[in-house]
Amino acid sequence: MNEEGRQPEQMLSDDPTDLETRCADLKAQLEASNNELKEFAYIISHDLRAPLRAVSQLAGWIANDYSGVLDEEGKDLINLLLSRIDRMEGLIQGILEYSRIGRVKEKGQRVDLNSLLGDVVDTISPPEGIQVIVETQLPTIMFEYEHAEQMFQHLVDNAVKFMDKPEGEIRIRAEDGGDHWKFSVADNGPGIDPTSHDKIFQIFQTLSPRDESESTGIGLTLVKKIVDTSGGDIWVESEVGAGTTFFLTLPKKGDDG
Repeated sequence: MNEEGRQPEQMLSDDPTDLETRCADLKAQLEASNNELKEFAYIISHDLRAPLRAVSQLAGWIANDYSGVLDEEGKDLINLLLSRIDRMEGLIQGILEYSRIGRVKEKGQRVDLNSLLGDVVDTISPPEGIQVIVETQLPTIMFEYEHAEQMFQHLVDNAVKFMDKPEGEIRIRAEDGGDHWKFSVADNGPGIDPTSHDKIFQIFQTLSPRDESESTGIGLTLVKKIVDTSGGDIWVESEVGAGTTFFLTLPKKGDDG
């Protein structure tokens, strides 16, 4: 019972006018939230990037103009500064990409995942000793190209970045689930403790110390948001020392196969 002595279901009105009013209020709240998100993204893009680029340019000038004066420690500090600037730039870019997903409606197109994955691997350029193996024919799906690229790029790059074996393998598969596609990206890397499986999808969360990795902690969060807004699902199966497999499903939308 609520404070007025009525059950919650008794408070719901079937009056079309009341329902229209509530819908209008919810729509107004959603529009206000979207406008706030747009404003936040604008501030991130312009007000933060401008001074960051100025610092980067200044550090570059110091590195070039005073290369003969700086000792090895000084050069290392400049390089450390530049790497932190790159990380900050990556964080800003990640936030902008995250804010666009679900807010900006993009038209889907036919995406050949075999071709896309080839481009992704070429871009990542895994070091010698790490193989990316596509074990099955990948489908052509109706999807936003940029989002499909982001999904596979972050998943493959993540596996490459944290590979701890001299001979690393990243295996990619696709299965036809009838009304959906099921994909998996598996590696023989260090694995992830089961207690951290939920944490890795949270924004800005990384499993290794910041000073040991240049990861922004936003890649897997982007992947999850893309999958969620597409009506799919994503999860991870892994144990420490046993490698990691990311699974994701995407509903079919006139896909070829």
